Amino acid sequence: MSGQVFPYDQRIFSQDWDAIEDPTTNYFTISGQVQAIYEAIHVADSTKTPIFEMGSSAVATAFAGDQLLDYSWYFEELYRRELPVLIYAGEFDAQDGPKTIEYWLRKLTFAGSEQFWS
Repeated sequence: MSGQVFPYDQRIFSQDWDAIEDPTTNYFTISGQVQAIYEAIHVADSTKTPIFEMGSSAVATAFAGDQLLDYSWYFEELYRRELPVLIYAGEFDAQDGPKTIEYWLRKLTFAGSEQFWS
C-alpha cells in the first residue's frame, strides 16, 4: 500500500490467475527438464527456496514504496538523452498493461514528443 491506495491487477483473483500459473508450474515439475529450464532462465545457481516461483511477496514488499510514484520525468530524461528504452507492458497486467501504456505515453509532453509519435 502506498499513498493510502491499495494497487492491484487481476492476478489477485486466483481463479483468473490459476489458469496461467498452473500450466507453467506443472510444466516445470513434470517435464523432467527442471534443471535445464532453470539454466535457461538463469536461476540454476539460486540459493532461494523454491528456486522458481511465479510471484514473490518479498519482491512485492521491497517495491511497495514505488507504487503510484510518477516516473514520467525519468522517461522524458532518457528520451532527451536519446537512449534506447524498452517499455514493457505485460499482457496480463491490468494495472499498467498495453491498454494504458500508450495513453500514458501520449499524455507526456516533452521536447520532441511530436517527433516521437510521428
